[in-house]
Amino acid sequence: MKDDLIELLIEVNKFEKILSEQINIFKYVDKIYQHAIIHTIYEKARLKGFIAFYANTSDKQLAYLTMIAVHPSSHGEGIGSVLLLAVLEQLKIKGYNKLGLEVLETNKHAIAFYESHGFYFVESRANQFIFMEKIVF
Repeated sequence: MKDDLIELLIEVNKFEKILSEQINIFKYVDKIYQHAIIHTIYEKARLKGFIAFYANTSDKQLAYLTMIAVHPSSHGEGIGSVLLLAVLEQLKIKGYNKLGLEVLETNKHAIAFYESHGFYFVESRANQFIFMEKIVF
């Protein structure tokens, strides 16, 4: 699965620049593979999309969404929404209160996607990122 995640991120990054040039995709995938919870959608042995998040705080106040990636050929199929809704359901079951994320303030498409799923702006962060969150239950 790690190779599929790397391949997908390389492909997505060609079109959307979702990862900064300072981030090594191989090290990033190693990190999420070891520490995050990952949901995937495959079709005919091809990874169409994945979502990675952290839900490892003892107080269960805030889980953190680190990545949603959907293959460019699968945009518009609702894969991102299916993945996000699956995570939200899992977080409800685990008893988490909120799901947070950082997104580049220039990534209007992603911001609109998150807002359409109930995320709201919390604060501006360094390097042109904004922090958004959603109440899970």
